[in-house]
Amino acid sequence: MVDPAGESGQLQLYYSPIGVLVLEFAGQRLRRIRRARGRPAACSTVVSRPVVEALRAYFAGHHDALCRLPLVTAATAFQQRLRQALGQVQCGQVVSYGVLAARLHTAPRAVGRGCASNPLPLVVPCHRVVAADGQPGGFSLGGVRHKRWLLRHEGVVF
Repeated sequence: MVDPAGESGQLQLYYSPIGVLVLEFAGQRLRRIRRARGRPAACSTVVSRPVVEALRAYFAGHHDALCRLPLVTAATAFQQRLRQALGQVQCGQVVSYGVLAARLHTAPRAVGRGCASNPLPLVVPCHRVVAADGQPGGFSLGGVRHKRWLLRHEGVVF
């Protein structure tokens, strides 16, 4: 896989409480986080210690640990606005798709699609967006069960 900047993509596995995550890097910058499918092959190479340490800290309860990671930030103008708005939703808080859509002057479905296509879930906290009735909705890193786990981990009570 090749990065637009010409750097080769590197993969690293991270064993988290919500399952095995595949971390994709462009150099030392985190490009994507996705859930491993099936039984992942063993991977002992550490691409980025700062990212691994930040994830360990996050899952240990230091919820702001993911805020300062070096990221690949290529995005459309809407994705950039959405990422900025998501970054303003503090740990332990949630916002509805509709409220976030009103802030961005768009439709709730656009926010939902933007969250679903977020390449950096956890770091860009799309898991903090819920339906108007408070139900969690979907989540790209394992669905509702994992989204609920993350929200409870951050102190949100259902």
